[in-house]
Amino acid sequence: MQNLPVIIGRHTKRLRKQQGWTQQALADHLEMSLDMVGRIERGQASPSLATLKLLARVLGTQPELMLVADFMPPTSSLVRERAYARLHDLLSAVDDGELDWVVSILNAVIRKRTAP
Repeated sequence: MQNLPVIIGRHTKRLRKQQGWTQQALADHLEMSLDMVGRIERGQASPSLATLKLLARVLGTQPELMLVADFMPPTSSLVRERAYARLHDLLSAVDDGELDWVVSILNAVIRKRTAP
Protein backbone atom coordinates (compact mmCIF):
# COMPACT_ATOMS: atom_id res chain seq x y z
CA MET A 1 0.00 0.00 0.00
CA GLN A 2 1.29 3.46 -0.93
CA ASN A 3 1.88 6.02 1.76
CA LEU A 4 -0.17 9.20 1.83
CA PRO A 5 2.55 11.68 0.76
CA VAL A 6 3.25 9.55 -2.34
CA ILE A 7 -0.47 9.43 -3.22
CA ILE A 8 -0.83 13.20 -2.78
CA GLY A 9 2.33 13.74 -4.81
CA ARG A 10 1.14 11.63 -7.73
CA HIS A 11 -2.21 13.43 -7.84
CA THR A 12 -0.47 16.81 -7.60
CA LYS A 13 1.86 16.02 -10.49
CA ARG A 14 -0.89 14.53 -12.68
CA LEU A 15 -3.27 17.44 -12.09
CA ARG A 16 -0.50 20.00 -12.60
CA LYS A 17 0.39 18.44 -15.95
CA GLN A 18 -3.28 18.37 -16.97
CA GLN A 19 -3.34 22.12 -16.37
CA GLY A 20 -0.28 22.43 -18.62
CA TRP A 21 1.70 23.99 -15.77
CA THR A 22 5.34 23.65 -14.84
CA GLN A 23 6.29 23.08 -11.23
CA GLN A 24 7.27 26.75 -11.12
CA ALA A 25 3.82 27.81 -12.34
CA LEU A 26 2.18 25.69 -9.62
CA ALA A 27 4.57 27.11 -7.04
CA ASP A 28 3.58 30.62 -8.15
CA HIS A 29 -0.14 29.82 -7.85
CA LEU A 30 0.44 28.38 -4.38
CA GLU A 31 2.88 31.12 -3.31
CA MET A 32 5.23 28.29 -2.37
CA SER A 33 8.84 27.52 -3.23
CA LEU A 34 9.68 25.43 -6.29
CA ASP A 35 11.64 23.09 -4.01
CA MET A 36 8.57 22.44 -1.83
CA VAL A 37 6.37 21.69 -4.86
CA GLY A 38 8.99 19.22 -6.09
CA ARG A 39 9.20 17.56 -2.67
CA ILE A 40 5.40 17.23 -2.50
CA GLU A 41 5.24 15.70 -5.99
CA ARG A 42 7.98 13.19 -5.12
CA GLY A 43 6.20 12.24 -1.89
CA GLN A 44 9.08 13.55 0.18
CA ALA A 45 6.98 16.14 1.99
CA SER A 46 3.57 15.78 3.56
CA PRO A 47 1.52 18.95 3.03
CA SER A 48 -0.40 20.42 5.94
CA LEU A 49 -4.19 20.31 5.81
CA ALA A 50 -4.26 23.98 4.79
CA THR A 51 -1.77 23.30 1.99
CA LEU A 52 -3.73 20.24 0.84
CA LYS A 53 -6.91 22.34 0.63
CA LEU A 54 -5.06 25.04 -1.31
CA LEU A 55 -3.50 22.46 -3.66
CA ALA A 56 -6.91 20.95 -4.36
CA ARG A 57 -8.54 24.33 -4.97
CA VAL A 58 -5.77 25.53 -7.29
CA LEU A 59 -5.77 22.22 -9.18
CA GLY A 60 -9.58 22.11 -9.49
CA THR A 61 -10.38 19.10 -7.33
CA GLN A 62 -11.54 18.18 -3.83
CA PRO A 63 -8.98 17.63 -1.04
CA GLU A 64 -10.44 14.24 -0.13
CA LEU A 65 -9.96 13.00 -3.70
CA MET A 66 -6.24 13.67 -3.42
CA LEU A 67 -6.02 11.25 -0.48
CA VAL A 68 -7.34 8.19 -2.31
CA ALA A 69 -4.90 6.06 -4.31
CA ASP A 70 -7.14 5.50 -7.33
CA PHE A 71 -10.09 7.81 -7.05
CA MET A 72 -10.88 7.50 -10.78
CA PRO A 73 -9.86 5.39 -13.73
CA PRO A 74 -6.51 6.46 -15.20
CA THR A 75 -8.16 7.46 -18.48
CA SER A 76 -10.52 9.98 -16.89
CA SER A 77 -10.21 13.54 -18.07
CA LEU A 78 -9.84 16.76 -16.16
CA VAL A 79 -13.39 17.62 -17.24
CA ARG A 80 -14.71 14.42 -15.63
CA GLU A 81 -12.69 15.04 -12.47
CA ARG A 82 -14.06 18.56 -12.15
CA ALA A 83 -17.59 17.25 -12.76
CA TYR A 84 -17.15 14.72 -9.93
CA ALA A 85 -15.93 17.50 -7.64
CA ARG A 86 -18.89 19.72 -8.61
CA LEU A 87 -21.36 16.86 -8.08
CA HIS A 88 -19.83 16.21 -4.67
CA ASP A 89 -20.37 19.86 -3.72
CA LEU A 90 -23.94 19.85 -5.00
CA LEU A 91 -24.87 16.57 -3.31
CA SER A 92 -23.48 17.81 0.00
CA ALA A 93 -26.09 20.56 -0.02
CA VAL A 94 -29.21 18.39 -0.42
CA ASP A 95 -31.22 16.61 2.26
CA ASP A 96 -32.03 12.88 2.19
CA GLY A 97 -35.36 13.32 0.39
CA GLU A 98 -33.79 15.49 -2.28
CA LEU A 99 -30.94 13.02 -2.62
CA ASP A 100 -33.40 10.24 -3.47
CA TRP A 101 -34.94 12.53 -6.08
CA VAL A 102 -31.51 13.32 -7.60
CA VAL A 103 -30.66 9.60 -7.78
CA SER A 104 -34.00 8.94 -9.52
CA ILE A 105 -33.25 11.62 -12.10
CA LEU A 106 -29.77 10.22 -12.78
CA ASN A 107 -31.18 6.71 -13.13
CA ALA A 108 -33.77 7.99 -15.63
CA VAL A 109 -31.06 9.74 -17.67
CA ILE A 110 -28.94 6.59 -17.74
CA ARG A 111 -31.90 4.38 -18.68
CA LYS A 112 -32.85 6.74 -21.50
CA ARG A 113 -29.28 6.82 -22.80
CA THR A 114 -28.95 3.02 -22.78
CA ALA A 115 -32.42 2.31 -24.19
CA PRO A 116 -32.48 0.86 -27.74
